[in-house]
Amino acid sequence: MTAVTGLTTTGSNVYDSRVVPVETQTLPCLLVYASSETVEVETLGSARSLLRELEVVVEGVAKATSSIEDTLDLIGKEVEVAIGGGPTLSGACDDIHLTGVELLLSGESETPHGTVKMTFAAFYSTPENDPTTSR
Repeated sequence: MTAVTGLTTTGSNVYDSRVVPVETQTLPCLLVYASSETVEVETLGSARSLLRELEVVVEGVAKATSSIEDTLDLIGKEVEVAIGGGPTLSGACDDIHLTGVELLLSGESETPHGTVKMTFAAFYSTPENDPTTSR
């Protein structure tokens, strides 16, 4: 989350969950969360290493206005530049890259808003017996 905190458009409105109430005072904001992970055996033997691909989603959310698409494009650009500028996220992973972008508009809540949903693939390795320690 550090890589996307303090961006020009969203500032410090960055949340590590997809379940955050979208309210006018928190917009624009970013929601950062993992949506899935695939795991493959990278090395065989008694001390196996696992190659992991974590799907990381960064959602930029902004209040619906006449320029909502421009705002979402700007948020998307800022996030891409921030993550692309450090493709290992300061050593947190071996590599990360953008795999998809979706634009969504919603008028169903109390606060009509738009979302740019950016999906990234983050790759890292861990020992099989220690999934929290990245190699």
